[in-house]
Amino acid sequence: MTRADARHPDSAPTRIAAVKSALHASAFHRWLGLEIVRADDGEVILHLSVRPEHVVNGTPSYVHGGIIAAAADLAGDLAFVTRTGTGLPTVDIRIDYLRPAYPDADLRVAARIVRQGRRLGVADIHVHDTVQREIALARALYALP
Repeated sequence: MTRADARHPDSAPTRIAAVKSALHASAFHRWLGLEIVRADDGEVILHLSVRPEHVVNGTPSYVHGGIIAAAADLAGDLAFVTRTGTGLPTVDIRIDYLRPAYPDADLRVAARIVRQGRRLGVADIHVHDTVQREIALARALYALP
């Protein structure tokens, strides 16, 4: 980070640094293995390389819904990190699973802030697989500092 970035907290390098810090602050976040694709003002895109420990071994096998929900919740939180610089507690999250995510396709998790009030903020999150099928939709509510 340059001195100019430090003077302008809304700069892209500062936003990305804050998102990276929040993403790697928790052992669970690190275990999930999410990677930052993009971090803009109020928006993030994450990539999840599906690993065997993310998968339910049934017939057929599919990515566990809890993994998808955790990735969606974290993406929504990180969208707010681009503006607040810190992670926020989740107040509520609703997720609709539209189809199974199969273990042979990685996931793209995109979150965008819909509303940021004084005390609460709302983010919409879309989860797609590598062939652009929409896997899940989520809306999450976060408590602002």
